[in-house]
Amino acid sequence: MHPNKLKSQMALKEISVNELLDLINKKGIKMSRNSFYRRMNKVHEFDRAEILAIVDTLKLSEKEMLDIFFKQ
Repeated sequence: MHPNKLKSQMALKEISVNELLDLINKKGIKMSRNSFYRRMNKVHEFDRAEILAIVDTLKLSEKEMLDIFFKQ
């Protein structure tokens, strides 16, 4: 997980954390602000459904998704 790359994509799309969470909550993925930051700080990992909702919301390419969520 590369939190700075995710933050960068959010900034490019002009989407705040609260806006992102509202949008993914509308897709049926319930995540609080605290849960989001625990995942960003690598205390917990994003699960598959959360990753897919974020990718869809931010309209990330497969490469961007892999770079953000899976590359060490």
